Amino acid sequence: MRISEPIGEKAKTQAMTSPPEHIQVACPKCGHVYPDWYRPSINLTLEHFDEEYLEQASTSTCPECGHKVRHNVLTVREDGAWEFSGEDETR
Repeated sequence: MRISEPIGEKAKTQAMTSPPEHIQVACPKCGHVYPDWYRPSINLTLEHFDEEYLEQASTSTCPECGHKVRHNVLTVREDGAWEFSGEDETR
């Protein structure tokens, strides 16, 4: 995960949360391919999503083996700092 300094007020209001995208996920553990969705970017200075929704919007869990994959998601935190999490973070 990478974090950068808070952005200016004008930039915060312009960086909107992206709509959900439908994707096909190939499980790196068992190889099963399944449909899912995620949000490529989330702006918490504009949206008030709870932790459970943020987890759903940034990960996929294989229905066959339960392996969880974290997707590349750019998040603007409530303090204005940018946070990037990616697929290399698996559980």
